[in-house]
Amino acid sequence: MIEFWLIEVVKSIVKIFYNPLFYWFFIFIFIVSLKRIRREREIFGIKIFNMFAEWKGTILISLFSGLVLSFVTIGMRFVFNYDLIFILAISTILVSLTFNTNYLSAVYTIGLTYVIMLFLPIFEGKFNLPIILPTSTQFTQLSILLGLFLMVEATLIRRLKINQISPDLKLSNRGVWVGGLDVNKATMIPLFIFIPSDTLGLISDLWPYFNIGETQYSLLLIPFVIGFNYQITSEHLYDAKDKIAKKTLFLGVFITILAVASIYIPVLSFIAIIVGLIGKEYISINYKMNSKKKNNYYGPLNKGLRILAILPGSPADRLNLYVGETIVKINNEEINNKEDFYRALQHKSASFRLNVLNKDGEVRFVSGSRYEQEDHNLGLIFPGIPHNK
Repeated sequence: MIEFWLIEVVKSIVKIFYNPLFYWFFIFIFIVSLKRIRREREIFGIKIFNMFAEWKGTILISLFSGLVLSFVTIGMRFVFNYDLIFILAISTILVSLTFNTNYLSAVYTIGLTYVIMLFLPIFEGKFNLPIILPTSTQFTQLSILLGLFLMVEATLIRRLKINQISPDLKLSNRGVWVGGLDVNKATMIPLFIFIPSDTLGLISDLWPYFNIGETQYSLLLIPFVIGFNYQITSEHLYDAKDKIAKKTLFLGVFITILAVASIYIPVLSFIAIIVGLIGKEYISINYKMNSKKKNNYYGPLNKGLRILAILPGSPADRLNLYVGETIVKINNEEINNKEDFYRALQHKSASFRLNVLNKDGEVRFVSGSRYEQEDHNLGLIFPGIPHNK
């Protein structure tokens, strides 16, 4: 029995390479990374993060989430046919053509898939298409997946690393250049799902299958792509991500409850989709509105320099400095701008000592050595006038 399941799992993994979404994900990440690198070069004069940074830090969470969700889908006997999988892949590719990771949230990809499936009966018997009409059970399963993937999204947001977020600069209403963090992430979650074995066509005789009732099924591994995007300007990333993650998690739990209840009241699956769309928009808009009411966290300070970004592998990275911290002194010299920082750093070229304030205003001291061949600013990036201005 164990050998049978191992063969089934291995062969279902092979099928992921037949899904166009698997290849599109890497093309999408490549293009999004190119756009981000171009922006970094224009604004800061350098490339800060390497290619595929938008995917970095999500792989282990994605694999674990895929494993957990697969146990749920298999345990609840979710059954997708190839029409549904095809529509889901096309829906994801369509929303991703904006090259905005925000629209890869499950509320948009599953929401669009759900709407398309609602209108499938209109095309039944037309254009000579062999359409398999969706069942109320599949609508329920989609809405349950929406809730579960929102929980995964909340987990990814909460696990964001402070020094792995690309910085940005914008002109404030007062005509001052202020900084911000462009939280831009996307990942691919492998999900095992049941499919009717008769949809495998010519290879159905060779493909392992098993019976549930009177129907034969096989396992299929599908790549599910999710993403999110937030602009953090008015507070530290740790505070922002906790707020957004909590609201996203609550939305996911609420939708899952509605979706499970739709097993008994089918219309609730549609309500769950609508609630997901409205809830996601509310979280984004509400956060933007609240941010506008606050002062910019990464703007110019009366005393000290706030760190906006740290180059990976730089001296600052090795010193365990963090984005959002404020450097107030170098070698006991107070600094208020980048010129002060550079001048104070040159006074003792061999070594330096920084007075740093963390996000809670607590002082800590950081000491290190600087070598002539290293970047003159230790790999630190501060808010200021953009490189291209």
